[in-house]
Parts: sequence; C-alpha cells; structure tokens
Amino acid sequence: IRKMSIKLVETEEKHMREIFELLQVISNFYPKQKEFKKLWSEFIDQKHVFSIVALEINLCDLEEKIVGFGSLHLSKKIRGGLIGFIEDIVVLEDYRMRGIGNMIINELINKAKTKGCYKLVLECREKTKNFYKKIGFNESGLSMTMIL
Repeated sequence: IRKMSIKLVETEEKHMREIFELLQVISNFYPKQKEFKKLWSEFIDQKHVFSIVALEINLCDLEEKIVGFGSLHLSKKIRGGLIGFIEDIVVLEDYRMRGIGNMIINELINKAKTKGCYKLVLECREKTKNFYKKIGFNESGLSMTMIL
C-alpha cells in the first residue's frame, strides 16, 4: 500500500514543466522548452505575484508529483486599495474531489489577507462555479475576455 501525503509549497523553477503540463487542462498554450528559463525569471521577478504547487509525496520513497497549482496577482487600485486576482487554479483530474483545490484557494486567500487585500477576484467556468461559491466567492457581474 502506497501512503501519500499532499503538501503545498512555493513554486520553484524545477516545477515549471509539470506546471505547464498541468495547465493544459485549462488552456492549450504550451511554451517552447528553450523559453522555460526566461519565463521563470520573468514570473518570479514580479514583486506582487505568489504561486503555489500541491505536491503529492509518496511516503515510502519520498517521490514528489505536482497535482495542483494556483497563483495570486496583486494590483494597487487608483484609490489605494489592494486587489488580488486568483489565476490558473488547476488540479489533476485523478486528484479532484480530495480537497486539494480547496487547500490551494485557502492558501491564496490567506496570502491575500496578509498582504492587505480588500477584495479577491477570479474567473471560473460554469461547471466550477459552485466549488468557488462553497469557499465564499459570489457571482459578480460578467467577465469579458479578449485574446490578443
């Protein structure tokens, strides 16, 4: 019997390939491998972006596998308030319904609170709307997107 444990850790460069593969669930965009190092530098150099991965750790051999990811992007509004945008929440399909998404979202909510955010915003698909409602998010307006 394999004993597994899930832990949340800050994203590291070594996680990039697995994160990109995981994000294929929500978008078909996949960067070229030769761009990974540059993308990591640009991402991690942002002062107001935080990201975490959910790692499944096999307690027998201590192997790690990324099973979830999420990020928080902070933005200062013109009137001075700080708003947080939660982005790229994803959990591997075989690991859903185990509370991992909840762990990721709650970690990002706590980070937003410690940074002084007054509001959090996220976009989601219709089929995941109830998941976010259970956590405390409310429908608010209509989201519009323009892919450039």
